[in-house]
Amino acid sequence: CTHACNNFVVGMSAGARGAVRLLQDRPDLFVAGAALSGDYDPGQMKGDNIYRGFLGSYEKYKDRWEISENLSTEVARIKAPLYLGHGKDDPLVPYIQTEQLYAAVVAAQPDLDVHIHLVDEQMDGYEYWNSEILPVLEFFCKTQANRPETP
Repeated sequence: CTHACNNFVVGMSAGARGAVRLLQDRPDLFVAGAALSGDYDPGQMKGDNIYRGFLGSYEKYKDRWEISENLSTEVARIKAPLYLGHGKDDPLVPYIQTEQLYAAVVAAQPDLDVHIHLVDEQMDGYEYWNSEILPVLEFFCKTQANRPETP
């Protein structure tokens, strides 16, 4: 497929980061994407052991943390509509990560359909993600309905 067929990508937590990276790396492949509870800017999580193990120490590899693995720096490559969601009481990843990614995408691409949904209610990860199933599917249906016909 050389253009978006009927492919959608959804990720939660670390998978949200992966979904956004896929939208950046394969802008022609997806009709739309959704990212829930993701961390997109490792420079804001310098104490995170997973990032330290993956990227090396912040002090030694600052460019990795701030540029090459900061998904906010490549938002202009996203071409598919994007649904971003996050619970404000997330104990692992601050919702500011989602707010800042949203702001970066909107600033770089004001005409792109980008939706943010921040939830105030306290829910655990799975309860929150389950609450987003219908809104994400509705977003996907809307974006697919708004697509031009392809030959």
